[in-house]
Amino acid sequence: MAKDLGDASVPGALTAGDLCDLAGSLAPRLLHFGGMVDHLNRPLTGDAVRTAYPPAVQGYAAAPQALTFSDEKSSAAAWLLKQLR
Repeated sequence: MAKDLGDASVPGALTAGDLCDLAGSLAPRLLHFGGMVDHLNRPLTGDAVRTAYPPAVQGYAAAPQALTFSDEKSSAAAWLLKQLR
């Protein structure tokens, strides 16, 4: 588990583009946003993340069921296993 935001970041990730564009380019692969926080480490709702990531939502227009948002943190492994069943 990340101790601070520095532990959960990818150095240089934003030099190639915005993360929302990267997320949109992953369509139609399964993608889940859960337990997201803002730049001050405040929790965001799934609806707030959906609103902040329009390129991802647009990228998944042909496969909207593959893109999910939730307010709560969850195990990535548990989510993936559920999707594969």
